Amino acid sequence: MDNFTRENRFHESAIKIRKPFKIDPSLCIYSPQENIDSLKHPKIKNWQKFVQNEWIPSPIPKGTKRLALIIPCTKYKPYITSREHKAINAALLRDGWKPTGISEAPNEFEKLLEKGDDPEIFHEGYLKKKNF
Repeated sequence: MDNFTRENRFHESAIKIRKPFKIDPSLCIYSPQENIDSLKHPKIKNWQKFVQNEWIPSPIPKGTKRLALIIPCTKYKPYITSREHKAINAALLRDGWKPTGISEAPNEFEKLLEKGDDPEIFHEGYLKKKNF
């Protein structure tokens, strides 16, 4: 059972984070109780306040629809660099979805591109498809 100590689990979490990002130990949540307790964490409280009080979804043109694609957690963080997210994003790009706005993905992500990957695969903004 020593494998499930917080220290061991943190080490496992830390090796999944890709550079240039770093893990915040105070935001590592390993149990249902920690999940509940995390709602009191200042960073999480601030994020919730921001979403509730300040965030405004970008406007969409009249006659178009907004679609949310919910993707589960993945092994590697940030999620956008995971095999699953890359495959989903590649399929969306092939299907005619195009990123909008400026990407804030770090240049270091370019090292994670494989032969044939569209560089827009790591764009973390909204996607738009003509006539949708």
